[in-house]
Amino acid sequence: MKTESETAHQNNTLRVIFEDRVGLNDLENFFPEVINWQPLYDLYVVKDEIVVTIEVTGIEPRDVMIYAGKTYLLVKGKRRSPEYLDKNCCVFHNLEIPFGQFFRRIDLPLPVEPHKIKVQIENGLLTLQLPVLKEKFIAID
Repeated sequence: MKTESETAHQNNTLRVIFEDRVGLNDLENFFPEVINWQPLYDLYVVKDEIVVTIEVTGIEPRDVMIYAGKTYLLVKGKRRSPEYLDKNCCVFHNLEIPFGQFFRRIDLPLPVEPHKIKVQIENGLLTLQLPVLKEKFIAID
């Protein structure tokens, strides 16, 4: 079962899709046809949550989609090239900034509660905070 949420950010929308099952079922439409690059990311555990920071400088929130499962994240999107590069009006001397479709799978070290994800984009960094899934103990008499 998939559910979808949208987070508003500066008149743009960042889409987050939640997977209630563990597994990559029904994701054929999620994967981009051509992957040009992968964004860098940091992952760390702070208290009872996992924090993932992804470098998304120059990417509009509307061009990013996050698929959140209990044990992984999938992030896809597109960095659009500046308009002046599309007009055949220059000679390229150095190109190091990647443009086009990107995709990144991030495996999480602990299971999380994907529906409680907190998303923030600031200064070119997408920060995802996911609470670690609490274990439930059932007493047996």
